[in-house]
Amino acid sequence: FGGHHDIVQDMIVGHLHIQLAQSAAMVMLVAFRTSKMKGKIYMYVLMLTPIGVITLSYGAWVLNHYIIWVGAGILILGTLTMSIVGLKNIIKDKLGERYESASRGEKLRALFSEPVKMSYYYLLMIAQLLVMPQIYVGLMTDEYYRLHSMVVLEYNFNVAHWHQLAVMISVALMVHAIDFFQVKGRLKKILGWTFFIGFNLTFPFAMMHMVRPLELQTFEGFRTIVFVGVWVLLAGFVIGLYALGKNLKIPAPVIHGGPASKPQILVEKTV
Repeated sequence: FGGHHDIVQDMIVGHLHIQLAQSAAMVMLVAFRTSKMKGKIYMYVLMLTPIGVITLSYGAWVLNHYIIWVGAGILILGTLTMSIVGLKNIIKDKLGERYESASRGEKLRALFSEPVKMSYYYLLMIAQLLVMPQIYVGLMTDEYYRLHSMVVLEYNFNVAHWHQLAVMISVALMVHAIDFFQVKGRLKKILGWTFFIGFNLTFPFAMMHMVRPLELQTFEGFRTIVFVGVWVLLAGFVIGLYALGKNLKIPAPVIHGGPASKPQILVEKTV
């Protein structure tokens, strides 16, 4: 891998992979604090996370997709576990003592009643499933995607997969901010469902467009759906920024000689 580039090109590609992967791992660690994972499984996943980050970073630096696959696989398993636990704990918090006796329909209704939190963990879970085809493409680049007939598809993938991963990270952080800074009421539910619909239209169909077979090279249907999803996400970001700005109070001016104003930064509760 990397044999078609000079050393400077390899360094550019490698450091971009590393930066994006470590940014995603950062979002994953933030989610660990809110998912309420406990016990040995929490300890094991946290212990494996730095191993996965270091392995993936080394693989990206030497441009070896097999090493990247090992590191990414460790992080994928940890994030999937955390996402499932997070979704389950949303239901537990909502139903309380009725959790064990509740029907499947009641559990789903409890989950859907918290669209922001649901969207957060659902996005992190779906993101791991969407990353797997990207790793497969990396492994098959020389054997398949660099054939002359695949030039257009390889170009589409090379351009799009960076944007997809970056937008996933942005959406995850925005949804977390909406919950963390305590946006409430109908606006919070609207934002939760806006992001849920937006990333379901954007990310799965973007992946279908990137890895579509050669026979569908000129097919534009997937890309059209992606554009619709992007506009929905953009609306979510605009409304979300408005909600965050409205929710954060402006501190009162400090009176000379009086007590200092209280800090406006919220402290995250982890218990």
